[in-house]
Amino acid sequence: MDTGLADFVAPPGAEETCGFRMLEFEEALAPWGWTPEAVDIIIHTHLHNDHCENDHRCPNAEIYVQKTEYEFLLNPHPVDHRYYPDILDGLNVIQVEGIPTSPKAFG
Repeated sequence: MDTGLADFVAPPGAEETCGFRMLEFEEALAPWGWTPEAVDIIIHTHLHNDHCENDHRCPNAEIYVQKTEYEFLLNPHPVDHRYYPDILDGLNVIQVEGIPTSPKAFG
Protein backbone atom coordinates (compact mmCIF):
# COMPACT_ATOMS: atom_id res chain seq x y z
CA MET A 1 0.00 0.00 0.00
CA ASP A 2 1.49 3.54 0.22
CA THR A 3 5.16 4.26 -0.28
CA GLY A 4 5.01 7.55 1.65
CA LEU A 5 6.88 10.83 1.45
CA ALA A 6 10.33 10.97 -0.12
CA ASP A 7 11.68 13.44 2.43
CA PHE A 8 9.67 12.78 5.57
CA VAL A 9 10.65 15.09 8.41
CA ALA A 10 9.24 14.38 11.84
CA PRO A 11 8.89 17.35 14.17
CA PRO A 12 11.05 17.37 17.30
CA GLY A 13 9.68 14.99 19.92
CA ALA A 14 7.42 13.08 17.50
CA GLU A 15 9.30 9.80 17.85
CA GLU A 16 9.13 9.96 21.62
CA THR A 17 5.44 10.90 21.54
CA CYS A 18 4.55 8.12 19.08
CA GLY A 19 6.73 5.54 20.79
CA PHE A 20 8.55 4.39 17.67
CA ARG A 21 11.36 5.57 15.41
CA MET A 22 10.48 7.13 12.04
CA LEU A 23 12.11 5.10 9.26
CA GLU A 24 13.28 5.96 5.78
CA PHE A 25 11.63 3.96 2.99
CA GLU A 26 14.50 1.49 2.55
CA GLU A 27 14.82 1.05 6.32
CA ALA A 28 11.13 0.12 6.57
CA LEU A 29 11.54 -2.63 3.96
CA ALA A 30 14.81 -4.04 5.33
CA PRO A 31 13.46 -6.09 8.29
CA TRP A 32 11.64 -8.30 5.78
CA GLY A 33 14.68 -8.63 3.54
CA TRP A 34 13.09 -6.43 0.89
CA THR A 35 14.60 -3.73 -1.25
CA PRO A 36 12.65 -1.23 -3.37
CA GLU A 37 13.55 -3.37 -6.40
CA ALA A 38 11.78 -6.36 -4.79
CA VAL A 39 8.44 -4.53 -4.56
CA ASP A 40 6.30 -5.82 -7.42
CA ILE A 41 2.86 -4.37 -6.56
CA ILE A 42 1.85 -1.04 -5.07
CA ILE A 43 -1.83 -0.36 -4.40
CA HIS A 44 -3.01 3.20 -3.85
CA THR A 45 -6.36 4.23 -2.50
CA HIS A 46 -5.58 7.81 -3.53
CA LEU A 47 -2.65 9.74 -4.96
CA HIS A 48 -1.87 12.52 -2.50
CA ASN A 49 1.87 13.12 -2.66
CA ASP A 50 2.41 11.91 0.92
CA HIS A 51 1.24 8.45 -0.16
CA CYS A 52 3.20 7.92 -3.39
CA GLU A 53 6.43 9.92 -3.45
CA ASN A 54 8.58 6.77 -3.17
CA ASP A 55 6.86 4.86 -5.98
CA HIS A 56 9.71 5.76 -8.33
CA ARG A 57 12.13 3.88 -6.05
CA CYS A 58 10.32 0.63 -6.95
CA PRO A 59 11.24 0.19 -10.63
CA ASN A 60 9.72 -3.30 -10.90
CA ALA A 61 6.34 -2.45 -9.37
CA GLU A 62 2.97 -2.41 -11.02
CA ILE A 63 1.11 0.52 -9.46
CA TYR A 64 -2.64 -0.02 -9.14
CA VAL A 65 -4.95 2.95 -8.82
CA GLN A 66 -8.57 3.72 -9.56
CA LYS A 67 -9.02 5.25 -13.02
CA THR A 68 -10.98 8.24 -11.69
CA GLU A 69 -8.30 8.98 -9.09
CA TYR A 70 -5.56 8.83 -11.74
CA GLU A 71 -7.56 11.18 -13.96
CA PHE A 72 -7.95 13.59 -11.02
CA LEU A 73 -4.18 13.43 -10.40
CA LEU A 74 -3.57 14.62 -13.95
CA ASN A 75 -5.99 17.53 -13.57
CA PRO A 76 -6.45 18.30 -9.86
CA HIS A 77 -8.59 21.02 -8.38
CA PRO A 78 -6.50 24.22 -8.33
CA VAL A 79 -6.56 24.57 -4.54
CA ASP A 80 -5.62 20.95 -3.81
CA HIS A 81 -1.86 21.12 -3.28
CA ARG A 82 -1.51 17.41 -2.45
CA TYR A 83 -1.59 16.20 -6.06
CA TYR A 84 1.58 16.38 -8.17
CA PRO A 85 0.44 15.59 -11.73
CA ASP A 86 3.85 14.29 -12.83
CA ILE A 87 4.60 12.12 -9.77
CA LEU A 88 3.89 8.82 -11.59
CA ASP A 89 5.34 9.77 -14.97
CA GLY A 90 7.29 6.90 -16.51
CA LEU A 91 6.05 4.34 -13.96
CA ASN A 92 3.99 1.21 -14.62
CA VAL A 93 0.57 2.52 -13.61
CA ILE A 94 -2.39 0.18 -14.02
CA GLN A 95 -5.78 1.83 -13.81
CA VAL A 96 -8.67 -0.20 -12.45
CA GLU A 97 -12.37 0.50 -12.18
CA GLY A 98 -14.41 -0.71 -9.26
CA ILE A 99 -13.42 -3.36 -6.76
CA PRO A 100 -11.48 -6.38 -8.03
CA THR A 101 -13.30 -9.60 -7.18
CA SER A 102 -10.43 -11.96 -7.83
CA PRO A 103 -6.65 -12.09 -7.32
CA LYS A 104 -6.44 -12.48 -11.12
CA ALA A 105 -7.45 -8.81 -11.31
CA PHE A 106 -3.90 -8.00 -10.20
CA GLY A 107 -2.17 -9.68 -13.11
